[in-house]
Amino acid sequence: MKVIDAIDKGLAKAEEVIAMVFMSIMIIVVSLQVVNQAFLHFDNITWTEEVSRILLVWVVFIGGCIATRRGSHLAVSFIYDGLKGPVKLVVRVAVLLVCMFVCGYVCRSGIAMIGVQNMQGQFFGITRLPVWVASLAVPVCFAEMCLRFAIILIRELHTAMKGKNEGKEGEASC
Repeated sequence: MKVIDAIDKGLAKAEEVIAMVFMSIMIIVVSLQVVNQAFLHFDNITWTEEVSRILLVWVVFIGGCIATRRGSHLAVSFIYDGLKGPVKLVVRVAVLLVCMFVCGYVCRSGIAMIGVQNMQGQFFGITRLPVWVASLAVPVCFAEMCLRFAIILIRELHTAMKGKNEGKEGEASC
């Protein structure tokens, strides 16, 4: 579990730093755009809209990774909350496996999308950056969310097995 915890902490730190840096750059770029449109009227800083859009895409998907880590995604849990014991664990494991499958599928689809964008030579109009720079957020972040769900699954199973083993030890000593 120490390795899992180290991976989890490393990913958490990277997510927060990258999100903070991208958000800070986005705020600066958007502020520059607003000041330019209101006061400066320079024609040569039209790139700000595209750059802010790319950064927004990354910030949104990194936010999804952070939400996965915190367990703060939207959920309908009234049935799950009423479950007890092994049934609750089985449902939890099934949900985590479905989440991992969906994230893996979206990651794979994102990679295919990037391949098409690269093959077609798609670029943003003003910055001439390749479109895949923004689209790369999809496979990267969904791969990380898949890893996050795997970490949660391992922890859930570890906790369940630990509780089972402690219960057996307690019964043997009585």
